[in-house]
Amino acid sequence: MTKKKENIHLRVDAEVKQKAQQTASKLGIPLSIIINAFLKEFIRKESVAFAARPNDKTQMTELELQDYLMEAEERAVTEYLKKKKEKEESEIDL
Repeated sequence: MTKKKENIHLRVDAEVKQKAQQTASKLGIPLSIIINAFLKEFIRKESVAFAARPNDKTQMTELELQDYLMEAEERAVTEYLKKKKEKEESEIDL
């Protein structure tokens, strides 16, 4: 099943964009995939935190990266539903 894609238009400092693109290139990952992964992690954790380090010896293939992102999305949905259920149950107990 193909997921619908949407565009997000952002205004960022030119230097930030350039450095982000360079860093993404070092990691061998398109910047759009990094931003998408960041947003999924932001949703899952409901906080802002992201870290990745370049590793010249091992870079993810596109397929590995897609698998990783699908698993991250599944974890985010599962955790969201769990928190939602816990919240609903705690409201019922009151």
